[in-house]
Amino acid sequence: GLLAKDSIGNNIPDATVNFFNVTGDLTNTAITNASGNARQNVSEFIIYGVTIGYQNNYTVNASKTGFITETQSLNLTTNTNLTFILTPI
Repeated sequence: GLLAKDSIGNNIPDATVNFFNVTGDLTNTAITNASGNARQNVSEFIIYGVTIGYQNNYTVNASKTGFITETQSLNLTTNTNLTFILTPI
């Protein structure tokens, strides 16, 4: 799961969370709900015929107008929950 909070712990609704795969391609986008939470399914790999294309590790950005964008790394074999602390501009 994903959680967006501000620097004093308030949940941030309507934050945009973008997922970029290992090659830098945007693969998924999620929007946080009123509680600052979002869920998004992402793939560790994609099978192309007989070839496996690994998507891991992801770069994940959380942003909202009025806040500095935060970036984190997501490795599906070690972590599946991210908390973003967004700082007001």
